[in-house]
Amino acid sequence: MEFIVPGLIMMSVIQNSYSNVVSSFFSQKFQKTVEELLVALYLIM
Repeated sequence: MEFIVPGLIMMSVIQNSYSNVVSSFFSQKFQKTVEELLVALYLIM
């Protein structure tokens, strides 16, 4: 029992942080922000 509760807490923390990163990346992708950043970086080079 002493390993289950911290494991469940860490699993939820990791899962929530991953889903936050993925959802923000996909929202930027749908808003074409990623393409604008890539074009800006290409123009700087």
